[in-house]
Amino acid sequence: MTVKLQQVGVAEGIVEAVSIPLSIETGEYKPWSMDIHNAGESGIFGGGIVNYSGPGNIVVEWQGEETVMPPSPTGAFIIHYADPQPNCTHLITDGRIKFMAEGTYVIQVHGVHQEGTDWFSDDYKEFSVVVSGAVEEYCSLSGVVTGFFGMVVGGAVVELNGEERETNTAGEYSFVSVLLGSYTLKVTPGGFFYESYEKKLSLTVVDKAYKENVGLSLKSLIKYGVPLTAIACIGGVVYVKRVRVPTVPEVYKTPTGYRLVRE
Repeated sequence: MTVKLQQVGVAEGIVEAVSIPLSIETGEYKPWSMDIHNAGESGIFGGGIVNYSGPGNIVVEWQGEETVMPPSPTGAFIIHYADPQPNCTHLITDGRIKFMAEGTYVIQVHGVHQEGTDWFSDDYKEFSVVVSGAVEEYCSLSGVVTGFFGMVVGGAVVELNGEERETNTAGEYSFVSVLLGSYTLKVTPGGFFYESYEKKLSLTVVDKAYKENVGLSLKSLIKYGVPLTAIACIGGVVYVKRVRVPTVPEVYKTPTGYRLVRE
């Protein structure tokens, strides 16, 4: 029999209820929640999630912040009251959780209390979570690259997150079996006249044939300190138009988050 000595009046975290997904796909967020009860007289108590063992990291989200946890029997994601709480106080929290590798994880949820700078586990529940590989879903992407007066641009390199295609003589490109997700489409034309092109795409509909036509801009010229863009070169005469210089976008500050204490 193990006897646990505890300071008089110190809080004691008891795990009353836990909700953890027991079956999930890799990279998929599912909700979690826990109800931790203080069975001590007073003091600081809380609840902790432990990635006790498994094939990879888990990501715990609470109040909009994500914490990555590698497998470790001693590392914990702890949520607690900042001030001492009386007997029978409950800490009820909820968030989201995802698992980053396929396999079986052992997840523990602990009721804990604080003594000095240390956290002590008073109670826990253990769960086995089976994580399967995500179902791969695809779409397709194609389009036409054009330039001056809508003329097609052949031989341009079209890149989609590192995968490259070259436009044919009709300016066409095509990507088949594209996994759903977020991408960056880049077009690099050959020759001197056209600027490179870049755009963020969100491809999220299964089996959809996405169309993304690209219109390339002629390269800018600097004349008398004024930004100019060449429009045509006919008979040795270059026709130009003014280009408005874009303003720098406003910088947004990340809002202040919640303090997360780890063991």
